[in-house]
Amino acid sequence: MSALSTGARIEKARLAAQIASRRELADKAGISPSTLSRIIAGTQPAKANELLALAMALGCNLAELAGIATTAGHLQCGARPDSGANFEVMREQLLQFFELNSYLDEQSISLRQ
Repeated sequence: MSALSTGARIEKARLAAQIASRRELADKAGISPSTLSRIIAGTQPAKANELLALAMALGCNLAELAGIATTAGHLQCGARPDSGANFEVMREQLLQFFELNSYLDEQSISLRQ
């Protein structure tokens, strides 16, 4: 796990993505600016869906924001898009779901019934 807080990782990723303000990031992620401010300040824990939305808006993966080990190094794809879709885009979208699953497992949140 990373020594940085979730808020610090979000801020670092925001600056790396050249997103000018927290308000702009909140708009891109579809969350309220006040929620984002509380997450960054550490007064409100980020929900999994908020972290995923932030990761997608920032162009990074969920593991980077959550400070967990990345799944990307373990994931191998052997698929071929039939519809002319871009394979790398498909891989990145699939990776987001694997990262979310890994995050939920680490938080002991089961999706299995």
